[in-house]
Amino acid sequence: MGEILPKPITKIEAEDNDNHQFIKYGVGNMQGWRIKNEDSHVCWALGNYYIFGVFDGHGGPEVAIYVKQNFIKLLTKNNNYKNGKIGLSLKETFNQLDKLLCEEKTIEELKNIKLQFKNKNDERLKTVLNNDEFKIYNFLMLDKYYKDIPYTTGCTACVCVIDQKNNKAYFANSGDSRAIIIKKNDEIKAITKDHKPEDQKEKERIYNAGGYIVESRVEGVLNLSRTIGDLQFKKDTKLSADKQKVTSTPDIFIENIKDIKYIVIGCDGIYECMSNNNLGKFILNDIKKTKKISETIKNIMLKNVAKDIYANDGIGGDNMTCIIIEIK
Repeated sequence: MGEILPKPITKIEAEDNDNHQFIKYGVGNMQGWRIKNEDSHVCWALGNYYIFGVFDGHGGPEVAIYVKQNFIKLLTKNNNYKNGKIGLSLKETFNQLDKLLCEEKTIEELKNIKLQFKNKNDERLKTVLNNDEFKIYNFLMLDKYYKDIPYTTGCTACVCVIDQKNNKAYFANSGDSRAIIIKKNDEIKAITKDHKPEDQKEKERIYNAGGYIVESRVEGVLNLSRTIGDLQFKKDTKLSADKQKVTSTPDIFIENIKDIKYIVIGCDGIYECMSNNNLGKFILNDIKKTKKISETIKNIMLKNVAKDIYANDGIGGDNMTCIIIEIK
């Protein structure tokens, strides 16, 4: 679980956007029981394309925030994106982010991200901690060497690009953040598949790259087999990006948007509490009542945050981020 607070921060930052003819969406985030909120997300629209992504950090928030700040810029500059080859451009952007994390310029960016994040997070902690508790929890957030950040820190990435002109939704996923769709006939369909070390395909790649698995973790450390960052598992220069022990290369899925009513993207903090089907059914019922996507997202999070983290075996204690997109 990592370090947790004596009580959760349940303030939810949520918003709705209904400024587009083709879609509307809501997004929300809650820190919960964790001493740091390591999630980030993007929501972006230009021309015929709409881009949404959830990035769930681990080991620190720095890589997740860096990805948020740079993903759209890198994707939209990609030549394959410009030529309408969206799936290929997504793969290249995921892998490009990993390469950039090695650069000195990026290390400086990560340093600034860490300093800015700490100031913001301190203010949040002060809302639930007294002075003595704050000193203790602040000690738990002592800085690592900045050059270590991209090696010991990473994030999952689950992205959806909606191509309105061609009626397609492209999904790219590395890690265990997840996307589902709710069709117009109310059928709930899982789109992405979580990447875990014990899965056969992932396990084979890890072993072939010279790695090993201990208690469902890559080399006893990481419980994910695909991420952006975590460069300590990607150092073999003889191997391509998709052959490393842990790879940033995403799986790509394509759906026809004519069949879709809602697209849902969430970090594992959402899905550890609700199955795909239960989440989909909750959304269908709750949006009818609230009439606001952001209110439904708030209700999902407040329903799932643990009242007692210890009695709940840690479930409901993670950061939670969710995006719900409605195809009008």
